[in-house]
Amino acid sequence: MWDLLTTPVGFDLDHVRGFGASLAAVTSRRYDAIIATLPLGDYPFVHFVAAVRSGGSPCKNAGLVVLTTADRLEEANAYVGGGVNRVVSIDDQDGLRKAIEEVIDVGVRTAIRVMTRLTIAIGGRDCQIRTYTQNVSRSGMLLDTSNMLNVGQKFDFSFRSPTGDHLITGRAEVVRHTRDDREQISGIGVQFLELNDRSAKALDELFEGTQ
Repeated sequence: MWDLLTTPVGFDLDHVRGFGASLAAVTSRRYDAIIATLPLGDYPFVHFVAAVRSGGSPCKNAGLVVLTTADRLEEANAYVGGGVNRVVSIDDQDGLRKAIEEVIDVGVRTAIRVMTRLTIAIGGRDCQIRTYTQNVSRSGMLLDTSNMLNVGQKFDFSFRSPTGDHLITGRAEVVRHTRDDREQISGIGVQFLELNDRSAKALDELFEGTQ
């Protein structure tokens, strides 16, 4: 199971067992995504969710995926929208991979609507698309666009910070299309592949100002 995540998806993992160790991990350092099993020891799972989402938690904005057995899916799904982002059957390896890929950019998000220019290589030529950001995180952004690029499509992008002081440029990859039951827009979720030092610093300054 852990090889499934570290190799194809490309995550660095901390693997801990038990309620106490899990609670200590998520309250002591920031994670981009958390995979938790239900049940998690003998303690009520709601206590773990509350600890992750508390105001002072370093993981309050992390993606939270719950793994459970088929007979407890209904119980686990009751937490979706109340702190849990996705629920996956413990036997569904493809579903787990997809769930993690969808929530990995859940990290600290800031609602930013600025024009973004995408440069895409098609047939040996560079084509440009202008769209708008819906929100931005340190690892990616949600773009409001009717141009449904294929998942896996890579492109260069550039946009200015809301103050106009910084030009943020880099390279990104489409990781998902929006879903009607989650977002109110038609668009794509993208993950940053490359950011130059100046752009990375500009993003850090942006998020420091919103925390």
